[in-house]
Amino acid sequence: MTVFKLLPKAAAAILAMPGVESLERCPDGWCCHLAFGWTTEALSGGGTIIDSNLATIRAYVRGAYRLPPVPAPAAKLPPIAVASEGEPWGTSLQGYVKTTFAALVATMGKPHSYECDKITVQWCWKLENGESFTVYDWKQCSTPKGEYQWHIGGHSVAALAAFQRFTGLRPDR
Repeated sequence: MTVFKLLPKAAAAILAMPGVESLERCPDGWCCHLAFGWTTEALSGGGTIIDSNLATIRAYVRGAYRLPPVPAPAAKLPPIAVASEGEPWGTSLQGYVKTTFAALVATMGKPHSYECDKITVQWCWKLENGESFTVYDWKQCSTPKGEYQWHIGGHSVAALAAFQRFTGLRPDR
């Protein structure tokens, strides 16, 4: 049997708005989760609004918009086979790439791990030629969905070249 909790009228109205995935009580008041691919200017690309006032949440959700789709790569990437999902042990920060979560998913697939220590999401790759790299967020409350300065880790600066060959995205140091 499904049990439905009674929600205030304002909460029900927010749930009916485009882009809203869920609305629930949390220790700080209310947590409104936007659907994947949606954000607001106030969230800087994030997907969760937390506030004690439903009117404030409604105002933020009113400004929600769907992120543009990630375009397919213009050129075919050079062939580089993935031997396995690598282990992140012993890697350290080597550089950054400014892009969106959706672009990373489009180029590397679903993340390999979620919510470990100081990250909310991570990809770990070990390539056939022995190079490896990791891509992760750092000390974020939730996984950034909009444009974000993603961290690229590895055993040396060669991880940046491996990342670029594998994804076609240009990293910064």
